[in-house]
Amino acid sequence: MPKKIAWGGIDPGQSGCACLLTESEIRFHDFYSEARAVDKIDEWHHSFRVKFLLEKQFDVRKKGFNVPGKLLINYGFWVGVLMGLNCSFIEKASRSWQVIIPVKAVKGEDTKTRSLKWANEFYPAAAGKLSRKKDNGRADALLMAHYLRQNEIGGR
Repeated sequence: MPKKIAWGGIDPGQSGCACLLTESEIRFHDFYSEARAVDKIDEWHHSFRVKFLLEKQFDVRKKGFNVPGKLLINYGFWVGVLMGLNCSFIEKASRSWQVIIPVKAVKGEDTKTRSLKWANEFYPAAAGKLSRKKDNGRADALLMAHYLRQNEIGGR
């Protein structure tokens, strides 16, 4: 029996979250430990024909930018997991995958609020898991999976 198609988004963030989006469900995995994250990605990889989108991070310590070290460590961890498990994945900067959000940010609206707003708009069934401001990592991961889904379905 062929595996079902799925799309995955990974927000390496300060704490991090991975999301699996299928035609019928949404699963989240908040990052608690390396071992649990590896097990979850391995489970998803073996259960579905999944393609992941990992939000690309850059080490930009010049010109006023400062990416926290923890974020770069998490990003490297996720790249290693995806490569080590031979997963299909792409990397995109946030400005690239956020093109799926139909309108520009409202003045005064922070990126966390915006991500939560649009994730809930696109997937009302996930509202219970996207109700707190600190769920913005989940929202970003879901929006990344949504980006892949939209591009693959639209590209068929």
